Parts: sequence; C-alpha cells; structure tokens
Amino acid sequence: MIYRNTVIISVILSFCFYLCSTTTVKVWGFSSQSTTKLEHQAHDLYNDGKYLQSLSLAKEALQLHPNDPWLLTNIGSTLNELSNFTGAISFYKHALSIDPHHIGGLVGIGSVFEKLGNHSAAMIYYKEALKQPTADNIELLEKAHAFAHLGNYSQAIDIVNQILKQNATNIDALEIKGVSLL
Repeated sequence: MIYRNTVIISVILSFCFYLCSTTTVKVWGFSSQSTTKLEHQAHDLYNDGKYLQSLSLAKEALQLHPNDPWLLTNIGSTLNELSNFTGAISFYKHALSIDPHHIGGLVGIGSVFEKLGNHSAAMIYYKEALKQPTADNIELLEKAHAFAHLGNYSQAIDIVNQILKQNATNIDALEIKGVSLL
C-alpha cells in the first residue's frame, strides 16, 4: 500500500513538473482608461489559444491607443505564445519606454528569457517586477507570477488568495495558485 501511494505521488509530481515546465501563466491586463471592445475580443481569443486572431485585433486596437503600455504588453504576450521572442521583447520594451516601472513588461521580458533558457536574466526581470507597486489585481497577478517563477510559492499563493477573496473564479489566479501548489 505504501509503495502504491509512493508511485501515485511520484506520477502526480512528475506530471505537475511537466505542466510547470510547459505552461505559461497567461495574464492579460487592461488599461482602465482605454479598454476597448477590440481589446476584450482579442483577450477572449488569446484565452482560447487563437493567438493569430488575437494579435490581429490587438494590433487594430493599438492604432486607437498607441501609447497604452498594457496593450503593448498584451501584444508582447501574444507574440511570446507564438514563439516570436524578438517581437515579444520589442513590444515589452516599448511598454517599458512609456512606463519604466510597468510590471507587465518586466514579467513579460522575464518570461521570454525563461523560455529561451536564460534563467539568470529572467530572474533579474522578475525581481525588478517585485519591486514595483501594485494598483490593481492585474498587477498583483503579475507579481504573483514573478514570485512563482522565483520559487517563492508561498508568497505567490498569498497574493492570489487576496484576489480569490474578491473573485473566487478568477481563472488566472487559480492557475497561478495551482502551479504554486505543485
């Protein structure tokens, strides 16, 4: 019985580590002042894994709001999912040129470096993201994402629990919590 439980736990942990290494927590932020219907449609397509359609709508929205750091970060995240790392970094850096403390841009660049296997560079960006103040749940999610990637799972869980108290069905917070509990 003990052996069977050990094997089951081992299989579950192996699967969890596989998920952690192949899953990117997807956080899509909105600027409270300029959110458009196009951005919401792009967000829905992004969450459905329809990255090319999402990218098309997000770029259309960018024509309306060319200096929105969240929109730039969202396009970077979409390009990141499409493995267009150069393009992703370009959009993240553009967001950071508008707002040098933009937490989404910092976490995004960290994510690209992590995917490319440059963990030391990724850690620099995640640590910088943790220094930034948070004004809303999207920024808290970005901070939780950074904590999780740095291996500070208890701090990531503390943050997402704050969000889940307000909205128990926040899929992004649940995903980060699930990855952190593994």
